[in-house]
Amino acid sequence: MALTVLNVAFPFAPVGPAAVGGAEQILTALDAGLTRRGHRSLVIACEGSQVQGTLFATPAPGERIDRRATERAWALHRLAIEEVLRSTRVDVVHFHGLDFHAYLPDPLPPAALATLHLPPGWYDDAIFALPERGVELVCVSDTQRASCPAHARIVATIPNGVAVEAFHGAVRRLGFVAMLARVCPEKGFHLALEAARRADVPLLMAGRVFGYPAHQRYFDEEIAPRLDRRRRFIGPVGPRARRRLLGLARALLVPSLAPETSSLVTMEALASGTPVIAFRHGALPELIDHGVTGFLVDDLDGMVEALSRIDEIDPKLCRAHARLRFSVEAMIARYLVLYAQLAERARTAAARVAPSLSPGSVGLRAERVDDRAGLQKLEPQWRALWRRALGATPFNHPDWLIPWCVHFGRRAVNAVALFRGDTLVALAPLEVWNEGGVRVLKFLGAGISDALDVLVDGDDAAALTRALWAALMDDKSRFDLCELSPVPADSPLRSAALPARWTRCEVSPQLHIVGGRSLEEVVPRPLCTAVRYNARRLQREAGVRFESATEDTAPKFVEALAALHRARWARRGEPGVLADPPVAAFHREVAPRFARLGMLRMEALRVDQAFVGVLYAFSARRRCHYYLSGFDPTWERRSPGSVLIGRAIEWAMAAGDQFFDFLRGAEPYKYRWGATDRPLWQCAFEAAVAQGAAR
Repeated sequence: MALTVLNVAFPFAPVGPAAVGGAEQILTALDAGLTRRGHRSLVIACEGSQVQGTLFATPAPGERIDRRATERAWALHRLAIEEVLRSTRVDVVHFHGLDFHAYLPDPLPPAALATLHLPPGWYDDAIFALPERGVELVCVSDTQRASCPAHARIVATIPNGVAVEAFHGAVRRLGFVAMLARVCPEKGFHLALEAARRADVPLLMAGRVFGYPAHQRYFDEEIAPRLDRRRRFIGPVGPRARRRLLGLARALLVPSLAPETSSLVTMEALASGTPVIAFRHGALPELIDHGVTGFLVDDLDGMVEALSRIDEIDPKLCRAHARLRFSVEAMIARYLVLYAQLAERARTAAARVAPSLSPGSVGLRAERVDDRAGLQKLEPQWRALWRRALGATPFNHPDWLIPWCVHFGRRAVNAVALFRGDTLVALAPLEVWNEGGVRVLKFLGAGISDALDVLVDGDDAAALTRALWAALMDDKSRFDLCELSPVPADSPLRSAALPARWTRCEVSPQLHIVGGRSLEEVVPRPLCTAVRYNARRLQREAGVRFESATEDTAPKFVEALAALHRARWARRGEPGVLADPPVAAFHREVAPRFARLGMLRMEALRVDQAFVGVLYAFSARRRCHYYLSGFDPTWERRSPGSVLIGRAIEWAMAAGDQFFDFLRGAEPYKYRWGATDRPLWQCAFEAAVAQGAAR
């Protein structure tokens, strides 16, 4: 049976063939192995990663990784995981980062594991309680497992492996010795330099200096001053250069001060027929046969002496040792067995405890809502469901859709409500359009809403969605075709395995603002500078002031927005979004409703009593939705629109929002702010086909 496995990388290091860290290299191998064997591989890793499966990229770290950058990366990683789990059926989630506990999703997935790639003492103590919550722990060596706390429950020890056949030793070795590692104090680059100097041998060192201040300071103070013509640092190397470097070297130095749990570079060196000289720390004695494939030493003096004995080691024995013990295929096979076991255990547990959730089940009933009065009767329960539901956006809130029915409700309402006892647990707010004699089922709010969805209680979301679907399919005589859009990628509809065609219909560019405290931290610097400059000019030269809408003033702000928007679009010979009287009336009703709820973000630039610009946005679920803006065309050279957007982004950050959503449309200006695409989808099916599938 094919599996879908989500591998989650450390947020700060890209994965792929050129990966530097051991955890990233193992993840890369698992991704390739899953794909090669016909499984579905999903990977969450930072931008710049290369995978053979499907990559869900989070923003790449900056040059400096401080506490603020770390917390921002954790939040973005967690959001990415939760979005994938909501939108895709995943059998197993596999974590690889040292900090994985900081971005565990809520709720935890049914089947999950974390490989401890680093010394157990480097992890938060709380991780050793995670097996009780369903996150299994895997060690990579016997030495590592023995050093775990006595109470730790380790599900397996799976030694790392490398592609042994990809490494070959040169017929003629050059005179240098090599060192490859992350550049940090515990890897001992300074000791390799000292050993090479004392043994008077050339040394080539390769590795990446990450953006941690301590790592950069270590390189600047301990490594750079010791470099010369015979002892060189060449920076990070790609796969081909890595193989060539190891194949030409007389020996590999591993002067690590850390209790190494494994060492991929040791395995690669031995696969190249290159002896390894290493400190006797951690699991290195499990990898190196002293006097046969290299030397294990206790201190710097021992390393200097071992450098004089390199020629005692037979390269053929090194390669034979690697072929026998370090196969990456054996490692992948063991993980696949574990994945299958965990997935089967989760399926069995779900089948054992999950209640029947068909509409006829005891305690669960479906009701069809055929008119606006029925929706209004549901309003109190609808509000309560919206507050706790998956799929909640401003556009399926009752204070958006009930006014929509008032101003645009010329079609037949066909909503389905699902109750457990007397509590509303799911709602599909739908209506039927007549398009050339074809009855098309669509979301209420279609046309002027930027993200529409069903509302499903977070408990048993997938099962409730299927029950909602079954209730909808119970009477196929009401419609011929269903077209539901625009649906967000994390919709419960997309994770419930419904028999429907899904097509990507639009994009909703969004700006990540998690952890940002100022515009400069989240917006490209040139645009940020221009926004600041224009804001100062507007306030200094024209006496412009900013004013926020309240529940009482919101209708007046909407009227001003309509006038400004109409004036700007008139220059293009078009009427503008708010030119239609029912549309303007709708927003005059919605804006004060959202203001009463604390969801309205509406701000104006004013000179005396005149409106120069107005921005209209909503805030819900840690996301600011930028809906519309308008400004006086005579002020265009001072960019009032950009000034208002900048203010709105800062407002969203201050409120703790995680995203600034520019909503539907791929207009170029959105990307100038640094936005990236968030896909929107359409769910389509014919009633007769869906009815058969539901049965």
